[in-house]
Amino acid sequence: MIDGTKETSDDAAFVAESLSLFPNPTFNSDISFELIARNNKTIKASIYDTKGLLLTRESVNILRGLNHQTMAISDLPKGLYLLSLDDGLQSVSKLFFKN
Repeated sequence: MIDGTKETSDDAAFVAESLSLFPNPTFNSDISFELIARNNKTIKASIYDTKGLLLTRESVNILRGLNHQTMAISDLPKGLYLLSLDDGLQSVSKLFFKN
């Protein structure tokens, strides 16, 4: 789901509403995100193009509390993309623009 969650659960690893993505738009070779984790877990961070094609996926270890992560996007051309985080119980997605 774009800019939303597919499911909410008290057992979910992170607080979906806490996701922030920056800088947006980005002129850099990286995109950063922050989120609050309820517990320690490995989640999937994926980037999709506007056609829904998976461009990159990383496993990200998050720890309880505030987490700051960075993903490399230097190989992506200018355009609109979707960052999706999934812990197996819920997913949250945010759009970002690369200039």
